[in-house]
Amino acid sequence: MRLSHRLFGCLVVGVALVSTAFAWTDVRERTAELRAGLTKQTANDANGLEQALVALAKDGDLDRADTAVERARTRAKLTGIVVVDRQGRPITTTKGLSARKPLFNISQTTASSTSVPVPPLQAT
Repeated sequence: MRLSHRLFGCLVVGVALVSTAFAWTDVRERTAELRAGLTKQTANDANGLEQALVALAKDGDLDRADTAVERARTRAKLTGIVVVDRQGRPITTTKGLSARKPLFNISQTTASSTSVPVPPLQAT
């Protein structure tokens, strides 16, 4: 009788370990997929916003940049967006974000260290 209890216990532990290993790999794969999708979506959103702002800059109508940035924030469901020039000075921000200066510093650091290519805004 003791042998069957030991065998049953080993079987339960073995099944638990195998199912845990499969769940762990599944979670890692899903996380990688979500991260890749988010990176692609972020690059697309940044590219679209850049095109809109470049068109406004070419027309000399940067007063409407606030509206374009706010629209992009709403569409992308972001906390906020800060558009900066080459020196890192803010050109425009979404409403309420300028009051969060520590968040801006974190975001600026994160944006400069990310692998998402965001070309600089150039007005010609």
